[in-house]
Amino acid sequence: MKKIVHTLLALFVVSSLQADPKWQYDAELYMLFPNMTGDMTVGPLRAGGSNKVIPIDADPSDVFGALKMGAMGHFEAVHQNNWGIWLDYAFMDLSGDEDSNVIEDVSFYQGVFEGFATYKKALRVGSLDYYGGVRWWHNKFDLSTIGRDRSRTIDWYDPVIGVRYNYPLNDSWLLRGRADVGGFSLGAKSSYCLAVGALYSINESWQIDMQYKGLWVDYEEGSSNEPNYFRYDNLTHGVILGINYKF
Repeated sequence: MKKIVHTLLALFVVSSLQADPKWQYDAELYMLFPNMTGDMTVGPLRAGGSNKVIPIDADPSDVFGALKMGAMGHFEAVHQNNWGIWLDYAFMDLSGDEDSNVIEDVSFYQGVFEGFATYKKALRVGSLDYYGGVRWWHNKFDLSTIGRDRSRTIDWYDPVIGVRYNYPLNDSWLLRGRADVGGFSLGAKSSYCLAVGALYSINESWQIDMQYKGLWVDYEEGSSNEPNYFRYDNLTHGVILGINYKF
């Protein structure tokens, strides 16, 4: 994951130093105020046992109370021929304890990287951004319960297709809506993302990004009641606030 962060930073620096009028760039740092709903299931911790189901039910105060570290960034580049790229990376490193209701007796890391090719199509009013690519999930957990410990790292890649609609309300406000679907049982069984929001232009370069976003995934691997079994069925949703720089 560190390599991904370094790559995003390198893209931002290189693009800044080598500005090309044929390209339009957007670089954003943002914060998500997440609600999490669902559960994580792991195989039995002792021979002959049953699966361990760990409920995930948290609001933003629970998540921030358990947060050890987190970062979120977004980068877009669009060529004058309307083709472009879209990179997004976000992670949360959570540690459950007696003061937290996030994931009892579990330290949990969730990282999500999106790498998409995009194509912009102008409409009579507004524009559409078609996109497709991959969403990479990187999850780690350390489970310590009923006298047994287990640590595991799970990675998978979901193919994704989607669309984003851009509607310029006036010179200052741009409304947006996004929807995509992924997984197709090639990575996760299925995954969906929905987001609605707006960009407010402070000036020609700086914008405030305000969204409400939901990301749901249902992933399963291994055989039920076997030690290597893992299932992750989770919806993460909440308000996003970001600062975006256009150049």
